[in-house]
Amino acid sequence: MRTSSSLDEAWDAFSILRELEPDASHSVRSSRITFRDIHHLARMLARQKPRTQETFQRLLNLLTYLRVIGGSVHSWEWNLLLDCSAKGSRKTTEKDYQAALQVYADLQRSQDTPSADDGLSRKFSTKPDIVTFTTILAIAIRSRSENCIRHASELLIQSDLQPNRVTRLLALSHLSATGRLELVEQVIAQLQDEGQDVGIDGLNAIMWAHAQHGHFDLPMGIYRTLRNHHFPDDHAFLSHYPPISDFGGFHIPPEMVPDCATYTLLVQSLAYTGRFVEAVKIFEDLVALPEPPLTTKGRKVDASSNAHLLPVYRAFFLGFARHGDYQRPRSKQRLDTALVSRLFNKPDPGPWNATNFHTMLNMFLATCDNTSPTERTIYWIMIAAGRVSGNDEIRLANVWRRLNETFERRDGWRGRMSRMSQRLANFELGDDLP
Repeated sequence: MRTSSSLDEAWDAFSILRELEPDASHSVRSSRITFRDIHHLARMLARQKPRTQETFQRLLNLLTYLRVIGGSVHSWEWNLLLDCSAKGSRKTTEKDYQAALQVYADLQRSQDTPSADDGLSRKFSTKPDIVTFTTILAIAIRSRSENCIRHASELLIQSDLQPNRVTRLLALSHLSATGRLELVEQVIAQLQDEGQDVGIDGLNAIMWAHAQHGHFDLPMGIYRTLRNHHFPDDHAFLSHYPPISDFGGFHIPPEMVPDCATYTLLVQSLAYTGRFVEAVKIFEDLVALPEPPLTTKGRKVDASSNAHLLPVYRAFFLGFARHGDYQRPRSKQRLDTALVSRLFNKPDPGPWNATNFHTMLNMFLATCDNTSPTERTIYWIMIAAGRVSGNDEIRLANVWRRLNETFERRDGWRGRMSRMSQRLANFELGDDLP
């Protein structure tokens, strides 16, 4: 637990040691698990991406044990628990917000509970801070519930804490998405008065807030301006999006360019809403760069594995799973009537077809063979393959074989992926099935 770099191994060690304890309520001095061990394991959980309900349950069990043996839960651990409480599902709901409030209530009650002095509580606060209330506000905004947003805003105001940059950017994205531009200008002015900048992460938040609602004029206009700092303004697909260089009193500086998150959020939202051609054009811009774009934190991306392309490919495969178009083969005896039907009634197949799917799959396997895609990514690839093939088992088995050959998993598949693997293993495979 103290030396392993593997979260699963460290967690297994914690679980075994905890089972060996005769009574969890005894003094920490007689425990095999120290306060520092628990805080170290919490930091390992904090680094886990993506955060899931399993992350939340592990962290909850860990911090509950810490409190039982007399330790102090630090503010950053409470904030991590808050964030994880609303993670794990595609959509955040009012129920998730209520779960976060329960964590916050536990945090408040813990202030009245005496704890052993482990030498660390003097270094780390155990009280709610601005990150606490910003996290609650973020969950409320993701829920899209006006009642939750109003309640979270009231909690923030009652705290009397000064909003930080992240708090301002959250408000900026929410107000922008809801069309309250006069308040957007106020938030931007507040940022500038505090000596802070909107930055590329702020623009990304604004773009995402609009794009996830299917409104693309503003995000594509901002992207066109950012893109012009990399490439000449020659992309025909952007011609009907007027460039936006000023937004709410903020002028986009000429040195600001798209980062990894910019490309990813645009491809994700475009693919999710079925805009295949525009999503591909954004993808072309990304791969045409001489070097991968920086992360939002300004760090360089490791170009050797192309891991930064994984969320982009996943967005395309999710798009095929949602919009995939299967063209059923027609029998010879119905060829004549089918031809007439196609000429006069049948629209051209859309871009989310089998040919484009397999082109994207071939690119994915060729460029990301040194990465470790998540099971969710593999799942969406298989759902997409079924969508464009009419769930043809042989074609599905062929895709599955290629995925297994490229991304060998020594520990096998779990859950639904294991069941899918067992089912497809019985089919004879073709070498070059489309």
